[in-house]
Amino acid sequence: MLGRGAAVADSATTADGGREQGAPTMRKTIQKAKIGVVTRLDGVANTSASIALDAAGVVTGIAFHLIDEGLAEVVCPESARRTARRIGGDGTTPMEVSRSLWGEMSNAERLAYLLASSDTEFHVDDAGVARLAVRGAR
Repeated sequence: MLGRGAAVADSATTADGGREQGAPTMRKTIQKAKIGVVTRLDGVANTSASIALDAAGVVTGIAFHLIDEGLAEVVCPESARRTARRIGGDGTTPMEVSRSLWGEMSNAERLAYLLASSDTEFHVDDAGVARLAVRGAR
């Protein structure tokens, strides 16, 4: 399962509840994305003005923020693998975002941004396991 920390582990890791920032707010993040600060480019490396994330980086960021915000205890590894394949499947990686925009966002807004940018949603079961899926697939 994906849990707290930098690596993917097979055992469950519990969250400590994270910060009290509440659920992600999408309006501010999506408005910022609409003004053209965000692009997806082939073969772009991190620069001082931007942060580039490949599909695995996007999924890792989503998992980190779900756990850090206390929304889930772990992320289902199979759903994370499927999501990474889906995001990276069109060959348009990495995703690039302005460092200044990223720096202005709260952790909840970063989660909302990553979910919106990757067309991903999550569902958490009673055991605290989050499963990632394409938005609107239900």
